[in-house]
Amino acid sequence: MESPSFKNLFDNTFDGIQTKLNIKFQTQSGLTNSNGEIVNGLCAPTQTINGNYYNTIIVNSDILDGAGQLSNIQIAKTVIHELIHAYLNIKAINCNLGASFSTLS
Repeated sequence: MESPSFKNLFDNTFDGIQTKLNIKFQTQSGLTNSNGEIVNGLCAPTQTINGNYYNTIIVNSDILDGAGQLSNIQIAKTVIHELIHAYLNIKAINCNLGASFSTLS
């Protein structure tokens, strides 16, 4: 959140007074993708009954502690990577939601 560009992207998409876009974070040990490969993180969009959207970001808890622990910068890169997926998921649902693409430039 120290990067002005990333903070602007995140705040304009998932923060503020809007109620339709949210992110839920979870951790899970032994996280795998649909191919059964171990991954550091996953992001999945969901639309609720009332029309709101949220992305669930799951971080592999094995990268946070123990033998598989990654450095702080690698963990941060994983979280940012999944947040970018969340942003793109929202844009795929409705291109007018969240921060504009011009904000990214």
